[in-house]
Amino acid sequence: MGRFIEELGVSGYLEIWKEYSDGERELVHSDHNTIVSGMGVGLALLFGGLGSDTIDNFQIKYFEVGEDAPTDFGVSTYTLGDELTRAQYNTSSVAIFNLPQYKNNSLVNEDMLLIPQEMIRRVAVNSVQYTLTLDTGTANEITLNEIGLLMKNPTGNIGEDNPILVAFKSFNSITKKGEFSLIFKWTLSF
Repeated sequence: MGRFIEELGVSGYLEIWKEYSDGERELVHSDHNTIVSGMGVGLALLFGGLGSDTIDNFQIKYFEVGEDAPTDFGVSTYTLGDELTRAQYNTSSVAIFNLPQYKNNSLVNEDMLLIPQEMIRRVAVNSVQYTLTLDTGTANEITLNEIGLLMKNPTGNIGEDNPILVAFKSFNSITKKGEFSLIFKWTLSF
C-alpha cells in the first residue's frame, strides 16, 4: 500500500503551536507526517467505486491525540499507541464521538474529535490544511506525543461512521496545560 501512496504523491506536514491567552505563540514541533495504509485503502475504495457511495465519507473528519506513540510506526500503522478517552479530553468546545474505528481488520470503539468544517481549508491547488485545537480547557495535565487523522467512513457503513486512520505523527512529549491552547496545523498535499 505504501507504493500506491507514493505513486499518488500524497504527503503531509504538521506544525504544533502553543498559543497563550495574551496572543503569544510558540512553535514546538514542525515535521513531515506519515501517510499510513488507511489512506491507500480509502483511496482504493474511492477510485474503485467500492465502499461508500457518498464523497463526504472519504473526507478526513476526525482526529485523535494520544500519550504512548509507538516507536516502530510506519506506513502499516493503523492506530495510535494510546488514544485519549472522553474523560481525558474533558472538553465542551469540541464534539467527541465514540465510534468503531477500523484497526487490524476489526472494529474497536474509540473516542475521537470532530474536525469542524470551518477548520478545513484549501491552501493550494493540491493542498488542504486542518487546524485542530485543544483549547485551554481541553486535555490538561496529560502528556501528549502522538496524533492521527481519520477518514470519516470509507466503507459506507450505514448507521454510524467507521473511521480509518490515514495519517499519523509522533512528536516529542508535550504536557498540555491550562495556560495555553495547543494548535495542530496539518497540511496534506495530493
